[in-house]
Amino acid sequence: MKQFSLVLFLVLLCACSVSSKLLKNNKSKESEKNSINYLKVERQGNLTVSDIGSSAMSTWICATNGTILKSSATAVKYILTSKIDGKCKQVDVDADGLPWVINDKGAVYRLSRIVGDSLVWNKVYTPKKKLLAIDIGCGQFKGTPCYIAVAGSANPYVFNGNKFVVNKSYDAKSKIMRLDVGNGRNGDEITVINDNNYVLQLTGDKKLISVGMSGNDVTIGHNNDMYVSNDYGIFYKSKCSKFFTQANELLGTKLSVGNTLWAVGADKYVYNATISADLNGC
Repeated sequence: MKQFSLVLFLVLLCACSVSSKLLKNNKSKESEKNSINYLKVERQGNLTVSDIGSSAMSTWICATNGTILKSSATAVKYILTSKIDGKCKQVDVDADGLPWVINDKGAVYRLSRIVGDSLVWNKVYTPKKKLLAIDIGCGQFKGTPCYIAVAGSANPYVFNGNKFVVNKSYDAKSKIMRLDVGNGRNGDEITVINDNNYVLQLTGDKKLISVGMSGNDVTIGHNNDMYVSNDYGIFYKSKCSKFFTQANELLGTKLSVGNTLWAVGADKYVYNATISADLNGC
């Protein structure tokens, strides 16, 4: 009887073990099934990059050696380092497809036009004392100006047609580190990351809205969709949604969206992301 009981116990033990393995396998498959990457990410070349800016018309890059590159890391059209003072540190692209660059001295240059091989740069911000420009964001539509974040300032600076000036209508009530601009109902909608890494939306009446996310960088698309990078990957929120969706696990340090999403990875290489139609929350 004891022998029969022992055999029965071993049979049940094996059955439980097999059942447990099947359950784990099923859970693993289910987890894989539910773990959807909404962004198909591919590395572009072997160039290391400090920042990238993109619009519907073009993409520009600040390489880690300070050079300015047009197009992608694998199809460079221009190297423009001789055209500005200092090295390129931050870049964004306006609705005309032209870059705005912050150099390593905190000054801002705008590429106003390209005529053949002639490149015309204009200096549009000269820092006073310690008020260095540290980030720049340009709108996706003509008529939406570019804004800069200035070291130590809770107010963004706006380009008024000639130069950047402080805009006290917008107040983050904390130091702005990164920013980008979209289209608001009553003026521009500025999204910033402050010195505590909180993502905040600013409106023109000095109000701010926390979007419930922390990040390293933020970029705003042509339809006001928002991408945020942090230490867990890239997150997405449509203009119709109140919540973020994790779109990919790439640890991007810098982001910029035009026709596609571009990211600078933690390894400093450039990544291009194809956006799944399933990501649109509207």
